[in-house]
Amino acid sequence: MIARYGGEEFIALLQDTDKDGAIKYAEKIRKLIENYPFRHKEKQPSGYVSVSGGVATFPNDGDTIDTVVRHADEALYIAKKSRRNKVTRYEPFQFSA
Repeated sequence: MIARYGGEEFIALLQDTDKDGAIKYAEKIRKLIENYPFRHKEKQPSGYVSVSGGVATFPNDGDTIDTVVRHADEALYIAKKSRRNKVTRYEPFQFSA
């Protein structure tokens, strides 16, 4: 199921899909949008239309829908900060050994 979530955000709920599968799905969507021949795309700041995404899964990244969505949003903002037109997976903070 895909739905609008907020002003310019969308959410995809992928049943029976692990995080690697969700990353592949999101990357496929990102590449389709990046390569689509939108009119006037060259006038965009990067010269093309871009999409950033964040991926989190249930129950690994949260035991409620609110927690999973919040973690996906955190991953999205990491993608936006590091460079746009990227999909980032949510990874909980872990101390190194």
